[in-house]
Amino acid sequence: MAARTEHAVYTFTVKEHGDGSCWLCAEPYQEEMPVLEHAFIGFNLPDGTTIHRAEKIAEFLNANLTDMHITLFESHPQYHRGDK
Repeated sequence: MAARTEHAVYTFTVKEHGDGSCWLCAEPYQEEMPVLEHAFIGFNLPDGTTIHRAEKIAEFLNANLTDMHITLFESHPQYHRGDK
């Protein structure tokens, strides 16, 4: 089965829900992956995570992850979308 992998540099930022709890958002550094246009990836944190702790987690991820990638198989509806 054929596959296509997209790569891009993303940074992790801290966001807050309306109730004050926080979560991490992966945001494109420069260019986003075509498959993620008009979308983002978010990560919920355990209940009780403080903003300070969330910032430390984001700092750790930003220092230790170089880029993100998504692999789509040809059966995926978005497989041909990134073709130019």
